[in-house]
Amino acid sequence: MKRISKTQKAKTLQKFAASCFLFAFCFFPFMIKAQSAINVGGIVTAHYLDGGDGASPLRHNDGLPGFEWVGDLFLNVRVSDEASVFLELETWRGIDVRLYSGSLTYKISGDRLKVEAGKFVAPFGNFQPRRFAPHNFVYGYPLFYEYRTALTANSVPRSRETLLGARGGANRDDGLALIARQAYISGAQFFGKLGPFGYNLGLANGALCNPTTVSEGKQPMVFGRLHAQPAIGLTLGASAASGIYLNRQNIAPDLQPDKHRQNLFGVDLEYSRGYLVFFGEGAFSRWQSPRLGESLEAMAFSAELRYKIMPRLFIAARYGRINFSKISDAQDVDADGQLTEPWEFPLWRLESALGYNLSRHALLKAVWQLNRTDAPHDPADNLAAIQMTVFY
Repeated sequence: MKRISKTQKAKTLQKFAASCFLFAFCFFPFMIKAQSAINVGGIVTAHYLDGGDGASPLRHNDGLPGFEWVGDLFLNVRVSDEASVFLELETWRGIDVRLYSGSLTYKISGDRLKVEAGKFVAPFGNFQPRRFAPHNFVYGYPLFYEYRTALTANSVPRSRETLLGARGGANRDDGLALIARQAYISGAQFFGKLGPFGYNLGLANGALCNPTTVSEGKQPMVFGRLHAQPAIGLTLGASAASGIYLNRQNIAPDLQPDKHRQNLFGVDLEYSRGYLVFFGEGAFSRWQSPRLGESLEAMAFSAELRYKIMPRLFIAARYGRINFSKISDAQDVDADGQLTEPWEFPLWRLESALGYNLSRHALLKAVWQLNRTDAPHDPADNLAAIQMTVFY
Protein backbone atom coordinates (compact mmCIF):
# COMPACT_ATOMS: atom_id res chain seq x y z
CA MET A 1 0.00 0.00 0.00
CA LYS A 2 1.32 3.45 -0.94
CA ARG A 3 2.08 5.60 2.10
CA ILE A 4 0.99 9.22 2.22
CA SER A 5 3.47 11.67 3.74
CA LYS A 6 2.59 14.20 6.39
CA THR A 7 3.07 17.02 3.86
CA GLN A 8 0.65 15.40 1.40
CA LYS A 9 -1.87 14.91 4.21
CA ALA A 10 -1.56 18.57 5.19
CA LYS A 11 -2.04 19.72 1.60
CA THR A 12 -5.06 17.45 1.17
CA LEU A 13 -6.54 18.73 4.42
CA GLN A 14 -5.95 22.33 3.35
CA LYS A 15 -7.64 21.74 -0.02
CA PHE A 16 -10.59 20.07 1.72
CA ALA A 17 -10.91 22.99 4.15
CA ALA A 18 -10.80 25.49 1.28
CA SER A 19 -13.52 23.53 -0.56
CA CYS A 20 -15.67 23.51 2.57
CA PHE A 21 -15.25 27.26 2.92
CA LEU A 22 -16.16 27.88 -0.71
CA PHE A 23 -19.22 25.61 -0.44
CA ALA A 24 -20.32 27.31 2.76
CA PHE A 25 -20.03 30.78 1.31
CA CYS A 26 -21.88 29.83 -1.85
CA PHE A 27 -24.87 28.56 0.11
CA PHE A 28 -24.58 30.51 3.35
CA PRO A 29 -26.87 33.39 2.25
CA PHE A 30 -29.73 30.93 1.89
CA MET A 31 -29.23 29.46 5.35
CA ILE A 32 -28.69 32.50 7.56
CA LYS A 33 -31.42 34.58 9.12
CA ALA A 34 -32.80 37.75 7.62
CA GLN A 35 -30.92 40.07 9.98
CA SER A 36 -27.55 38.74 8.76
CA ALA A 37 -25.47 40.80 6.35
CA ILE A 38 -22.84 39.91 3.75
CA ASN A 39 -20.16 42.40 2.73
CA VAL A 40 -18.13 41.66 -0.38
CA GLY A 41 -14.96 43.44 -1.46
CA GLY A 42 -12.34 42.92 -4.11
CA ILE A 43 -9.02 44.23 -5.42
CA VAL A 44 -7.53 43.61 -8.87
CA THR A 45 -4.01 44.90 -9.42
CA ALA A 46 -2.01 44.82 -12.67
CA HIS A 47 1.74 45.55 -12.75
CA TYR A 48 4.43 46.03 -15.32
CA LEU A 49 7.72 45.12 -13.62
CA ASP A 50 11.28 45.55 -14.86
CA GLY A 51 14.04 44.40 -12.50
CA GLY A 52 17.75 43.66 -12.64
CA ASP A 53 19.20 40.18 -13.16
CA GLY A 54 21.85 40.28 -10.43
CA ALA A 55 22.42 37.27 -8.15
CA SER A 56 20.28 38.46 -5.24
CA PRO A 57 17.39 37.20 -3.10
CA LEU A 58 15.58 40.39 -4.20
CA ARG A 59 15.81 39.57 -7.92
CA HIS A 60 12.38 39.43 -9.55
CA ASN A 61 11.54 36.87 -12.26
CA ASP A 62 15.24 36.35 -13.08
CA GLY A 63 15.42 39.94 -14.31
CA LEU A 64 12.89 39.42 -17.11
CA PRO A 65 10.44 42.34 -17.53
CA GLY A 66 6.75 41.72 -18.00
CA PHE A 67 3.16 42.02 -16.81
CA GLU A 68 1.64 40.39 -13.74
CA TRP A 69 -1.70 40.63 -12.01
CA VAL A 70 -3.15 39.76 -8.60
CA GLY A 71 -6.78 39.41 -7.61
CA ASP A 72 -8.17 39.41 -4.05
CA LEU A 73 -11.70 38.63 -2.90
CA PHE A 74 -13.00 39.39 0.60
CA LEU A 75 -16.23 38.22 2.19
CA ASN A 76 -17.46 39.12 5.65
CA VAL A 77 -20.66 37.44 6.85
CA ARG A 78 -22.38 38.77 9.96
CA VAL A 79 -24.13 35.74 11.39
CA SER A 80 -25.54 37.65 14.37
CA ASP A 81 -24.82 40.80 16.38
CA GLU A 82 -21.97 38.94 18.09
CA ALA A 83 -20.61 36.53 15.47
CA SER A 84 -19.09 37.02 12.01
CA VAL A 85 -17.07 34.97 9.52
CA PHE A 86 -14.31 36.41 7.32
CA LEU A 87 -12.82 34.87 4.17
CA GLU A 88 -9.98 36.07 1.91
CA LEU A 89 -9.05 34.44 -1.40
CA GLU A 90 -6.20 35.47 -3.68
CA THR A 91 -5.06 34.47 -7.15
CA TRP A 92 -1.65 35.41 -8.55
CA ARG A 93 -1.20 35.51 -12.35
CA GLY A 94 -4.60 33.85 -12.64
CA ILE A 95 -3.34 30.58 -11.15
CA ASP A 96 -2.73 29.10 -7.72
CA VAL A 97 -5.91 30.30 -5.98
CA ARG A 98 -5.22 30.38 -2.25
CA LEU A 99 -7.37 30.66 0.83
CA TYR A 100 -5.27 33.12 2.82
CA SER A 101 -7.71 33.82 5.60
CA GLY A 102 -10.77 32.08 7.02
CA SER A 103 -11.79 32.90 10.58
CA LEU A 104 -14.69 33.23 12.99
CA THR A 105 -14.93 36.26 15.30
CA TYR A 106 -17.18 36.48 18.34
CA LYS A 107 -17.82 39.57 20.47
CA ILE A 108 -17.66 38.54 24.11
CA SER A 109 -18.05 42.06 25.46
CA GLY A 110 -18.65 44.46 22.58
CA ASP A 111 -15.49 46.08 21.23
CA ARG A 112 -13.73 45.62 24.59
CA LEU A 113 -13.20 41.89 24.21
CA LYS A 114 -13.43 39.72 21.10
CA VAL A 115 -12.10 36.29 20.18
CA GLU A 116 -11.03 35.17 16.71
CA ALA A 117 -10.17 31.61 15.67
CA GLY A 118 -9.03 30.17 12.34
CA LYS A 119 -6.49 31.62 9.93
CA PHE A 120 -5.95 35.38 10.07
CA VAL A 121 -3.29 38.02 9.44
CA ALA A 122 -0.68 38.33 12.20
CA PRO A 123 -1.16 41.38 14.46
CA PHE A 124 2.43 42.62 14.26
CA GLY A 125 3.45 46.21 13.48
CA ASN A 126 1.39 48.72 11.50
CA PHE A 127 2.01 47.56 7.92
CA GLN A 128 -0.26 44.52 7.71
CA PRO A 129 -3.57 46.47 7.75
CA ARG A 130 -2.39 48.47 4.70
CA ARG A 131 -0.54 45.76 2.79
CA PHE A 132 -2.85 45.85 -0.24
CA ALA A 133 -2.17 48.09 -3.21
CA PRO A 134 -4.87 50.75 -2.53
CA HIS A 135 -3.27 51.53 0.86
CA ASN A 136 0.36 50.65 0.14
CA PHE A 137 1.98 53.95 -0.88
CA VAL A 138 4.74 52.28 -2.95
CA TYR A 139 5.03 48.84 -4.61
CA GLY A 140 6.86 46.45 -2.30
CA TYR A 141 6.57 45.43 1.32
CA PRO A 142 9.02 46.75 3.94
CA LEU A 143 12.41 45.16 3.29
CA PHE A 144 12.35 42.82 6.30
CA TYR A 145 9.20 41.13 4.93
CA GLU A 146 10.86 40.43 1.58
CA TYR A 147 14.56 39.71 2.06
CA ARG A 148 15.07 35.96 2.43
CA THR A 149 18.08 34.99 4.54
CA ALA A 150 20.15 31.82 4.20
CA LEU A 151 18.22 30.26 7.09
CA THR A 152 15.51 27.78 6.10
CA ALA A 153 12.83 25.88 7.98
CA ASN A 154 13.75 22.54 6.39
CA SER A 155 17.49 22.38 7.12
CA VAL A 156 20.06 23.86 9.49
CA PRO A 157 23.53 25.30 8.74
CA ARG A 158 26.28 22.73 9.36
CA SER A 159 28.69 25.38 10.62
CA ARG A 160 29.32 29.11 10.80
CA GLU A 161 31.47 28.83 7.69
CA THR A 162 28.61 27.24 5.75
CA LEU A 163 26.33 30.10 6.72
CA LEU A 164 28.89 32.79 5.90
CA GLY A 165 29.61 31.19 2.52
CA ALA A 166 25.93 31.44 1.58
CA ARG A 167 25.62 35.20 2.18
CA GLY A 168 23.79 37.07 -0.56
CA GLY A 169 22.91 33.93 -2.54
CA ALA A 170 20.17 34.24 -5.17
CA ASN A 171 18.40 30.84 -4.99
CA ARG A 172 16.46 31.24 -1.76
CA ASP A 173 12.88 30.29 -2.46
CA ASP A 174 12.75 28.59 0.94
CA GLY A 175 14.81 31.20 2.82
CA LEU A 176 13.27 32.84 5.89
CA ALA A 177 12.60 36.56 6.19
CA LEU A 178 12.23 38.23 9.58
CA ILE A 179 8.46 38.14 9.00
CA ALA A 180 6.86 36.05 6.28
CA ARG A 181 5.53 38.16 3.41
CA GLN A 182 2.19 36.38 3.71
CA ALA A 183 2.03 36.47 7.51
CA TYR A 184 -1.25 34.63 7.98
CA ILE A 185 -1.27 32.51 11.12
CA SER A 186 -3.48 29.59 12.17
CA GLY A 187 -4.62 29.86 15.76
CA ALA A 188 -6.76 31.94 18.10
CA GLN A 189 -6.50 35.39 19.62
CA PHE A 190 -8.28 37.69 22.06
CA PHE A 191 -8.36 41.35 21.04
CA GLY A 192 -10.22 44.58 21.69
CA LYS A 193 -10.06 48.23 22.71
CA LEU A 194 -10.07 49.80 26.15
CA GLY A 195 -10.31 53.56 25.78
CA PRO A 196 -7.22 54.78 23.88
CA PHE A 197 -5.56 51.35 24.12
CA GLY A 198 -5.89 48.33 21.83
CA TYR A 199 -4.53 44.84 22.38
CA ASN A 200 -4.06 41.40 20.79
CA LEU A 201 -2.97 38.23 22.57
CA GLY A 202 -3.02 34.67 21.26
CA LEU A 203 -1.51 31.33 20.25
CA ALA A 204 -0.80 29.98 16.76
CA ASN A 205 1.23 27.41 14.80
CA GLY A 206 4.83 27.95 13.72
CA ALA A 207 6.65 31.29 13.96
CA LEU A 208 6.17 34.63 12.21
CA CYS A 209 9.09 33.84 9.89
CA ASN A 210 7.45 30.47 9.11
CA PRO A 211 3.69 30.43 9.87
CA THR A 212 2.27 26.94 9.30
CA THR A 213 -1.23 25.63 8.67
CA VAL A 214 -0.65 22.60 10.91
CA SER A 215 1.68 22.51 13.90
CA GLU A 216 5.31 21.57 13.26
CA GLY A 217 6.31 21.71 16.94
CA LYS A 218 5.19 20.62 20.37
CA GLN A 219 4.71 24.18 21.58
CA PRO A 220 2.58 26.90 19.94
CA MET A 221 3.72 30.36 18.97
CA VAL A 222 2.83 33.04 21.53
CA PHE A 223 2.15 36.51 20.15
CA GLY A 224 0.86 39.85 21.36
CA ARG A 225 0.47 43.48 20.42
CA LEU A 226 -0.39 46.65 22.33
CA HIS A 227 -1.11 50.01 20.71
CA ALA A 228 -2.28 53.38 21.98
CA GLN A 229 -3.45 56.71 20.58
CA PRO A 230 -2.13 59.36 23.00
CA ALA A 231 -3.11 62.23 20.69
CA ILE A 232 -5.14 62.85 17.56
CA GLY A 233 -3.18 61.67 14.53
CA LEU A 234 -0.60 59.76 16.59
CA THR A 235 -0.57 55.99 17.23
CA LEU A 236 2.19 54.07 19.01
CA GLY A 237 2.52 50.28 19.10
CA ALA A 238 4.65 47.39 20.38
CA SER A 239 4.53 43.76 19.22
CA ALA A 240 6.18 40.47 20.16
CA ALA A 241 6.09 36.83 19.05
CA SER A 242 7.98 33.65 19.92
CA GLY A 243 7.61 30.35 18.06
CA ILE A 244 9.33 27.25 16.70
CA TYR A 245 10.47 28.00 13.14
CA LEU A 246 11.94 24.63 12.07
CA ASN A 247 9.78 22.07 10.27
CA ARG A 248 10.11 19.10 12.60
CA GLN A 249 9.50 16.42 9.96
CA ASN A 250 12.57 17.53 7.94
CA ILE A 251 15.02 17.94 10.83
CA ALA A 252 16.90 15.06 12.47
CA PRO A 253 15.39 14.32 15.92
CA ASP A 254 18.82 14.50 17.61
CA LEU A 255 18.96 18.21 16.69
CA GLN A 256 15.88 18.81 18.89
CA PRO A 257 14.05 21.26 16.56
CA ASP A 258 11.38 21.93 19.22
CA LYS A 259 13.96 23.66 21.41
CA HIS A 260 14.95 26.26 18.82
CA ARG A 261 12.75 29.32 18.37
CA GLN A 262 12.47 32.65 16.65
CA ASN A 263 11.93 35.49 19.10
CA LEU A 264 10.69 38.65 17.44
CA PHE A 265 10.04 42.12 18.90
CA GLY A 266 8.79 45.26 17.20
CA VAL A 267 7.80 48.88 17.74
CA ASP A 268 5.82 51.12 15.39
CA LEU A 269 4.58 54.67 15.00
CA GLU A 270 1.93 56.33 12.84
CA TYR A 271 1.52 60.10 12.53
CA SER A 272 -0.71 62.16 10.26
CA ARG A 273 -1.21 65.88 9.92
CA GLY A 274 -2.87 67.68 7.07
CA TYR A 275 -1.70 66.23 3.75
CA LEU A 276 1.20 64.29 5.35
CA VAL A 277 1.11 60.71 6.66
CA PHE A 278 4.14 58.99 8.23
CA PHE A 279 4.68 55.36 9.25
CA GLY A 280 7.69 53.99 11.10
CA GLU A 281 8.38 50.41 12.14
CA GLY A 282 11.32 48.59 13.73
CA ALA A 283 11.90 44.87 14.32
CA PHE A 284 14.46 42.74 16.14
CA SER A 285 14.69 38.99 15.50
CA ARG A 286 16.74 36.31 17.21
CA TRP A 287 16.95 32.75 15.84
CA GLN A 288 18.37 29.79 17.71
CA SER A 289 20.10 27.29 15.40
CA PRO A 290 20.95 23.71 16.50
CA ARG A 291 24.56 23.44 15.31
CA LEU A 292 25.71 26.98 16.11
CA GLY A 293 26.90 28.00 19.54
CA GLU A 294 25.42 31.49 19.28
CA SER A 295 22.11 33.07 18.32
CA LEU A 296 21.61 34.72 14.93
CA GLU A 297 20.22 38.21 15.22
CA ALA A 298 18.86 40.81 12.84
CA MET A 299 17.69 44.36 13.41
CA ALA A 300 15.57 46.19 10.84
CA PHE A 301 13.57 49.36 10.43
CA SER A 302 11.31 50.97 7.86
CA ALA A 303 10.19 54.59 7.50
CA GLU A 304 7.70 55.85 4.92
CA LEU A 305 5.62 58.89 4.15
CA ARG A 306 3.02 60.12 1.73
CA TYR A 307 2.23 63.71 0.83
CA LYS A 308 -0.80 64.79 -1.17
CA ILE A 309 0.14 67.44 -3.71
CA MET A 310 -3.45 67.65 -4.91
CA PRO A 311 -6.61 65.77 -3.83
CA ARG A 312 -5.88 63.03 -6.39
CA LEU A 313 -2.09 63.31 -6.76
CA PHE A 314 0.49 62.21 -4.19
CA ILE A 315 4.17 61.42 -3.79
CA ALA A 316 5.52 58.75 -1.45
CA ALA A 317 8.79 57.22 -0.29
CA ARG A 318 9.95 54.37 1.92
CA TYR A 319 13.43 53.64 3.30
CA GLY A 320 14.36 50.39 5.04
CA ARG A 321 17.50 48.71 6.30
CA ILE A 322 18.51 45.37 7.85
CA ASN A 323 21.67 44.79 9.90
CA PHE A 324 22.78 41.32 10.98
CA SER A 325 24.79 40.28 14.03
CA LYS A 326 28.40 39.19 13.72
CA ILE A 327 29.54 35.61 14.21
CA SER A 328 32.97 33.99 14.37
CA ASP A 329 34.81 33.56 11.04
CA ALA A 330 37.88 31.66 12.25
CA GLN A 331 38.63 30.31 8.75
CA ASP A 332 38.27 33.75 7.12
CA VAL A 333 35.83 32.47 4.49
CA ASP A 334 36.03 35.53 2.23
CA ALA A 335 39.77 36.14 2.79
CA ASP A 336 39.31 39.72 3.98
CA GLY A 337 41.31 39.36 7.18
CA GLN A 338 38.24 39.72 9.42
CA LEU A 339 37.69 36.98 12.02
CA THR A 340 34.14 38.09 12.84
CA GLU A 341 31.58 38.80 10.11
CA PRO A 342 27.84 39.60 9.84
CA TRP A 343 26.07 36.31 9.09
CA GLU A 344 24.28 38.12 6.22
CA PHE A 345 25.40 41.20 4.31
CA PRO A 346 23.66 44.35 5.60
CA LEU A 347 21.39 45.95 3.03
CA TRP A 348 19.02 48.85 2.47
CA ARG A 349 16.20 49.79 0.13
CA LEU A 350 14.79 53.12 -1.04
CA GLU A 351 11.47 53.31 -2.87
CA SER A 352 9.84 56.38 -4.35
CA ALA A 353 6.42 56.62 -5.98
CA LEU A 354 4.12 58.98 -7.81
CA GLY A 355 0.43 58.11 -7.51
CA TYR A 356 -2.78 59.38 -9.05
CA ASN A 357 -6.32 58.41 -8.04
CA LEU A 358 -8.23 58.00 -11.29
CA SER A 359 -11.44 57.75 -9.25
CA ARG A 360 -12.58 56.66 -5.80
CA HIS A 361 -12.04 53.05 -6.88
CA ALA A 362 -9.02 53.20 -9.20
CA LEU A 363 -5.37 54.09 -8.55
CA LEU A 364 -2.33 54.43 -10.83
CA LYS A 365 1.24 54.40 -9.49
CA ALA A 366 4.77 54.61 -10.90
CA VAL A 367 7.47 53.27 -8.56
CA TRP A 368 11.25 53.08 -8.56
CA GLN A 369 12.92 50.69 -6.11
CA LEU A 370 16.63 50.95 -5.32
CA ASN A 371 18.30 48.03 -3.47
CA ARG A 372 21.83 48.14 -2.10
CA THR A 373 23.85 45.39 -0.39
CA ASP A 374 27.00 46.03 1.65
CA ALA A 375 28.89 43.30 -0.21
CA PRO A 376 32.09 43.31 -2.32
CA HIS A 377 29.96 43.23 -5.47
CA ASP A 378 26.50 44.76 -5.18
CA PRO A 379 24.03 42.78 -7.33
CA ALA A 380 21.87 44.49 -9.98
CA ASP A 381 18.49 44.01 -8.31
CA ASN A 382 16.74 47.38 -8.64
CA LEU A 383 13.13 47.42 -9.81
CA ALA A 384 10.84 49.78 -11.75
CA ALA A 385 7.08 49.25 -11.67
CA ILE A 386 3.90 50.71 -13.10
CA GLN A 387 0.84 49.62 -11.18
CA MET A 388 -2.90 50.04 -11.72
CA THR A 389 -5.41 48.96 -9.08
CA VAL A 390 -9.20 48.75 -9.20
CA PHE A 391 -11.02 48.06 -5.95
CA TYR A 392 -14.48 48.09 -4.44
